[in-house]
Amino acid sequence: MATASEINQVKTEAKLMILNNRSTESSRIEHLRSRSRKYLRNKKHSIETIRIEMAEEMKSAEHIGNTGLCTPANDKAVRETYCTTHYIDDYEILSACRDFSTFCYMCCDNEFGDLIVDEKTACFAMCDNEYKTLADEP
Repeated sequence: MATASEINQVKTEAKLMILNNRSTESSRIEHLRSRSRKYLRNKKHSIETIRIEMAEEMKSAEHIGNTGLCTPANDKAVRETYCTTHYIDDYEILSACRDFSTFCYMCCDNEFGDLIVDEKTACFAMCDNEYKTLADEP
């Protein structure tokens, strides 16, 4: 039969094993919670980024600009300044903007958002008339 000291030793070893297992499980659970918090932070950040992008798109769609900037009769320096101010990020679009024949239309497209259809259409019509007038001049 086991003596009292052996029984106490087994009890002590069992307690140590239980404490060790609790500690291991506790750290594993804390690791899972930490990963969950990180995942939620990333999701919240993604949602905020999408909200900001949507707000910027809505702002640009509702943008009402200045038709006077889009006159094709503007001298080359005015066109150059306008194009480099608005299209510096994309060389192809910048080159197209600098072109005399497309400047007015690109300017109208930039000055009026997608929701401002009437003003944008009027600006395009102004471009058509201006280019026609310039073509009719001797």
